[in-house]
Amino acid sequence: MKYCTAIVEIETSHVSELLASLEPDNEKTPKHLSATCRPSSSGVLCSIRVDCSSPERVLTLRNTLDEIIVLSKTVLDMLGMMPRK
Repeated sequence: MKYCTAIVEIETSHVSELLASLEPDNEKTPKHLSATCRPSSSGVLCSIRVDCSSPERVLTLRNTLDEIIVLSKTVLDMLGMMPRK
């Protein structure tokens, strides 16, 4: 089986909030796809791996990566709007 992997690192000080927002998306992934996010030295590191035996699966990889980036930006933008305690 041939696998394709994409990795994205999101620099943020809101690590726990971002990880919590990304967690629900990892619950119902197809068998040919795995997505994991974990803390890194500068924020959150996400890795997406897919069985890329067909063009549709490569597109799934790209769409999943796009979704993580858009969701992360939205969450971090919203956290920036919240008043600090």
